[in-house]
Amino acid sequence: MKIALFICDVYQTYQAIVTNAMSKYAKEHGITLIIYANFVAPANNVFHVAGERSIIRLPDLSDFDGIVVAGDTFKMFNMQTELMRRIRREAKCPVVSLREAENDFVSVIINNKKAMYEMTKHFIDYHKFTDICFVTGRMEMLDAQERLSGYRLAMQEADIPVLDNMIFYGDYWRLKGKEIVDYFMGGRQTYPQAIVCSNDYMAFSVCEELQHRGIRVPEDICVSGMDDLGEARTAEPQLTSVEVPYGEMAAVALELVAKLVNGEQLESNKVYVPCKMHYRSSCGCPDDEILDGSAIQTEYVKFRYMTKECIYMITDYSSAYSDEECMEMTGRMAKRLELKNYFICLNEEVDKDEDGNVINRDDPFSETLHLRHHLDRHGRPVSTDIPFPKKQLLPDEMMKELDGVTSFVVPLHYRKDVFGYIVMQIRDNVPCMLDQRYEFLCINTGSSLNMINTYEELVSMRDIKSLYLKDPLTEIFNRRGLEYELTTLHQKMGRKAVEMSVVSIDMDGLKYINDNFGHATGDAAICHVARCISAALEEHEFCARMGGDEFVAVLYSDDETRCEEFRMKLEDLLAEVNKDIYEDYVVEVSIGISHVKSNDTILDSLQVADELMYKEKRNKINKQGR
Repeated sequence: MKIALFICDVYQTYQAIVTNAMSKYAKEHGITLIIYANFVAPANNVFHVAGERSIIRLPDLSDFDGIVVAGDTFKMFNMQTELMRRIRREAKCPVVSLREAENDFVSVIINNKKAMYEMTKHFIDYHKFTDICFVTGRMEMLDAQERLSGYRLAMQEADIPVLDNMIFYGDYWRLKGKEIVDYFMGGRQTYPQAIVCSNDYMAFSVCEELQHRGIRVPEDICVSGMDDLGEARTAEPQLTSVEVPYGEMAAVALELVAKLVNGEQLESNKVYVPCKMHYRSSCGCPDDEILDGSAIQTEYVKFRYMTKECIYMITDYSSAYSDEECMEMTGRMAKRLELKNYFICLNEEVDKDEDGNVINRDDPFSETLHLRHHLDRHGRPVSTDIPFPKKQLLPDEMMKELDGVTSFVVPLHYRKDVFGYIVMQIRDNVPCMLDQRYEFLCINTGSSLNMINTYEELVSMRDIKSLYLKDPLTEIFNRRGLEYELTTLHQKMGRKAVEMSVVSIDMDGLKYINDNFGHATGDAAICHVARCISAALEEHEFCARMGGDEFVAVLYSDDETRCEEFRMKLEDLLAEVNKDIYEDYVVEVSIGISHVKSNDTILDSLQVADELMYKEKRNKINKQGR
């Protein structure tokens, strides 16, 4: 049985709970679950939104036995409307809507009206409040309407009037804290006793803004939310909220799809899952659980590590100069994440007009795609180029990799230009969810592909790479080129044993040459040294000009004989150069050599080589002084 789940903002708390719960249920029941997902897209970046929303255009909806839609996660410009229109037109299978009622589909929902009624009644009956303000969700959504209705009913039963300035129409997000507090405080002589919010995100923003203004929660104003996210229990004060059993809802949704596929009849097309109230210190009640400080610290450390990984990822991708290198970089990054397999699938080359502009297709994905990178059965990254029809998701020989497991399918794009998608499968021993690192992986892959395509339109990539990595005077590597080669070597070798030596080389007397014969002659001398170093290297060895008169050579040997051979050959080549120089100077160098013990000690070895080189240079100066 093959079931599709459509979900947006995939690493948010609710979405992570849903994907993990559905994956667990699918695994236990032998279901192939394919999750079509995307990440957060800033509303003000309409081009990035266009790329993220492309994922709903990818699947062949007629190919599934069942579909689950987390519709209220689709916040992007009519994305939900477009998806539901496609499903109604093309799907030939049962469809279940999660957390949002759809009249013509089965819906797994909660009784929003009852939950918000009970929360408001708590403030009225237990705390004896009469001045209670309310923040709605997005009012075009049924659950927001139901939650407002529950608040109004509780206030009406208590005979408490609800004035217009007691209701703020929110958006379910956490960016309106200042606006909400300004609205409720406007024209008031006293604080409202409580602010009841339709979800936790808005409640967090309200608490943050109140505390910013020096207004205490709960001493001055009580606040409550709904959803009971993990942050509700780690906030200070802990947030009073309504626990919605999202994991249970997700499993129920998948169970209902399976029943419908098997021909079972349901008593109702609306299935309610009960909620649980949690009264905590943000409303003045005792906290219902003690915080585990070590767990919070662990999460904090994990978040910091995750952030650093994302930052370094940007730097790593800057060294990709071709599609192939970009694919290899994504493969290496994917292996560092919790993936047991991945498949990078790219569109065929885009059509362009005579000015080089991309001709927009009605479909962001080409009819034929190409599998470009994946892991083999030994877990090793493999480059390939296998064409296959779009409706299959993967080539014929790879389709079995989808059977009975959960796969995430996420678009690869740069702004509105869609390059393809990546299929990701999480390892069995970790929660089946995506976090910010996966978003960075996809964003950097798309950005790198865009950069490569842009450069190729201007000049050949070989020229770009040469300009960036080569020293224009000597035509050997520059500092960036050395770093690129060493980084590539490090990534290939990992922690394997290495046989390598680094040689630090510095010209002697360049200042004398420049001062007495001119900088053109000095440049010629630098080029003589570069050519001699290059000629002294063996196959696959390389060298770089680090700047001025400083050079580094990398020898693929830690044998003293090879190192001494290199030194002697370089000195012999320089001696030949000096025979043809008629001015009153000679081209000479000082050398320091250090053996590399492991890939992790390359930089340390370079420093040792530098110290040995400068020691040799000082000895020469001292001898000349005598």
